[in-house]
Amino acid sequence: TQARKAGRKNGSGGLAGATLLKHFEVLHSALGQAVRWELIARNPADAVDRPRADKRPGQVIRALSADEVAALLAAAKDTRLYTPILLAVTTGLRRGELLALRWSDLDLEKATLSVNRALEETGAGVGFKAPKTSRSRRTMPLPQVAVQALRDHHRAQAELKLKTGPAYADQNLVFATPLGTP
Repeated sequence: TQARKAGRKNGSGGLAGATLLKHFEVLHSALGQAVRWELIARNPADAVDRPRADKRPGQVIRALSADEVAALLAAAKDTRLYTPILLAVTTGLRRGELLALRWSDLDLEKATLSVNRALEETGAGVGFKAPKTSRSRRTMPLPQVAVQALRDHHRAQAELKLKTGPAYADQNLVFATPLGTP
């Protein structure tokens, strides 16, 4: 309970239930190995209740209503955020999955999208990683509105590449900075 209230290394608050569960599982596993090596007689973590990975109050996820989605898309229209927002609301992709998409992950003729990696920001910087879970690696259909928006976005990106010239760091990303970087 102390870690749930004030367990962060920097002292700024408590740890999430999922984090506590991971800590418990690592400790339980290590102590289990110590039992197998006959370093200890029994695993003391067996006597501890397994933490629950429940959400803390205030972390309720609420999906947008159809009217809210329409308002969001209308507000983003004619901005560079329109296509990633449209893709997010029509596919349910996570932000990191969207930002890691390459043009080679899309088949606009078949109207499909493949999720093969995700973008992650760490203290060391920005990099690509495997998707969050093994089931996160998937291929999904794209609605026609998304296909058309992606075609328009691809044309605009090609024009930007031509205007920017050699300064454009082309990484084949669907959603890149104006200089082509993640």
